[in-house]
Amino acid sequence: MPENPLFRAGGLVDCRVSCWRGRKALQERDLGLQETPPDIFRLGSKYLIPREVVKKFLAIDGSLGYILRAWSFPFPLGHSRFVTYPALPVVVPKLQEQEKAFWKLVTRFFARYDEYRDQMLKQYSQWRESLENEYPSAA
Repeated sequence: MPENPLFRAGGLVDCRVSCWRGRKALQERDLGLQETPPDIFRLGSKYLIPREVVKKFLAIDGSLGYILRAWSFPFPLGHSRFVTYPALPVVVPKLQEQEKAFWKLVTRFFARYDEYRDQMLKQYSQWRESLENEYPSAA
């Protein structure tokens, strides 16, 4: 099979952050509604952990996208981006830096998970019943 000339110039990179967003679907009963609202309304979601914690994870995801958009070209298949070989020495350390930041956040998140849950249950005690059973096990 002949070598593809495209890959003599660079390679494909695909980076995405996939993590629990700390939210659950909001139900009518969570708001004390006795009936389903009309179709013009959407209930959305309820946060189970402080928004600022979720925003830190989203910031890393945004940084990955920014780095790749700045140093690569869109590729027509999948979510990959084409990075030229001359750009790789710049891109790879930047992506590795974001990966380290992500795993640092993950470690901190698991260490403080019970604290985040307790904080939300205390801060929103009037909705405790709606929130309490929604939390997954930290394990």
